[in-house]
Amino acid sequence: DLPALLTSPRITWNVKKLKRFENYDLYKKVFLQNLSLVLPPHPSFSDRSTACQYIETIHNQLCESIIATLGFVCGRRPPHTDDYLKGFWTPEMTVAFNRKEYLYKKWRKARGLNCLRYWEQHQTAQATLRRL
Repeated sequence: DLPALLTSPRITWNVKKLKRFENYDLYKKVFLQNLSLVLPPHPSFSDRSTACQYIETIHNQLCESIIATLGFVCGRRPPHTDDYLKGFWTPEMTVAFNRKEYLYKKWRKARGLNCLRYWEQHQTAQATLRRL
């Protein structure tokens, strides 16, 4: 169901698997099979609403086909938990990041020579953050 997929948490696939020639060929083959199911012959449309409904149906089927093919060939990645960066983002990094943001805001509001001073401090803080 496409609306449920689009409202669920972000879906990610192991797309790097498509770099392998065999997986890429399999993706093309499966997608073309699914595509033939998506594109039925279209009837003549008597009014605008039936044409819009037909286009919407084709759109939903195409998206479902792409999602299903990626899921079949590449496999889904598990969603990130809230603390997946917890081990990476240290208290020192938080302090350095907040300092960099503070100096950036000060630079944006500064005038004259203060502008140069805050820009240099911001660049130093940014370099410090990158080193952490």
